[in-house]
Amino acid sequence: MVRISRYWKSLLPLLALTVVIVSCSRGGTPVTPPAPADPVPTNYSLAWKNVGETDFSGPASNLSLKVYSGVPYVAYISLTDNKAYVMKYVEANASWEKVGEAEATESTVSSLSMAIDSTGNIYIAYADADNGDVPRARMFSALGSAWSDLGISISAKSAAFISSDIFGDVFYVAYREEAGSNPVTVKKYNSVGSSWDQVGAAGFSDGDVQYVSLHIFDDGANGVPYVAYMDEAHGNKITVMNFDGVGWSPVGATGFSDGEASYVTVAVDKNGVPYVSYRDASLLKAVSMKYNAGSNVWKAVGSNGVSDGDAAYVSMFVYNTALNTAPIICYQDAEHENKLTTKIGDGTAWFAMGLPGLSNNPVKETSIFVYDANSFVAYIEDATDEIKVEKF
Repeated sequence: MVRISRYWKSLLPLLALTVVIVSCSRGGTPVTPPAPADPVPTNYSLAWKNVGETDFSGPASNLSLKVYSGVPYVAYISLTDNKAYVMKYVEANASWEKVGEAEATESTVSSLSMAIDSTGNIYIAYADADNGDVPRARMFSALGSAWSDLGISISAKSAAFISSDIFGDVFYVAYREEAGSNPVTVKKYNSVGSSWDQVGAAGFSDGDVQYVSLHIFDDGANGVPYVAYMDEAHGNKITVMNFDGVGWSPVGATGFSDGEASYVTVAVDKNGVPYVSYRDASLLKAVSMKYNAGSNVWKAVGSNGVSDGDAAYVSMFVYNTALNTAPIICYQDAEHENKLTTKIGDGTAWFAMGLPGLSNNPVKETSIFVYDANSFVAYIEDATDEIKVEKF
């Protein structure tokens, strides 16, 4: 009889659907990763499956995937008209349909992010390319039929690297402010005054930032914003900051990665522990790190490098179980013809979900979301620029 530790028991709902220790994802030789000290069962043989048609978007960029009540949504910028679109999967028709009657923005867009609140209201934040790239936001009510503006604009200054998240019914947006030293700024929407309130000081980073990522931790009270970014003032390495209700402070050291960071994603688990994943230019690998508050140090999750070789377009989701948490990342995998690879970490090792290089073709942008132990990945195929969504 196989003995299973409490840790692995806590992950079984997810593992049964996502972690394939011996699997065939689209033919090829099954891959058996190293067994943990208390091995998990090895009879999982599920495969990644397409969600609906595989050519629903047309050429796209700035991909964002969310899942609400089991229904996947994707937001993207169409490379045909450069406007933002949001689409949802309708299982009854096995097809993707637009949210609203047409595009989500009337203007062309240069940066885009999406969030969905607990009642199904959909929010997007974007840089308005028709009006100097100023950041704006719109909402599609779960009870409505059209997109509506949230205030006039988030800022009068241009924005890039927009990232967003939601806490309760409060929509937060982080972005690089295209002025002065190009610092990071965070604002939240005030629905009473239809205005955008500053969260802490404006432009609180030490200098220029790129690859901005925002996450709001549910602390049971007001929510704690975390922002991660590539920090030019600290060697283009990764820096993470959080807001304590008064001001922004670094989480651990500033610029703590080994090398220059790109494709940055931050998430916080149910216990308030922050994780970051990114591409490290000195290691030429995808890296995932976890913050240790006791030592005030960021440490690698498992080995210092999740990918076998170079990686790009890294995205992450931290999945919470009753007892534990599991970071899951996906990325463009240079070791497997630049196809998509997805892995889950148990704290000491990383395991491929399906075969490495699970996509049919090379990919670029990626996005991942886990809902009710079902893993969804969205990616853009490099050759066609079209979005594909798969589920495990």
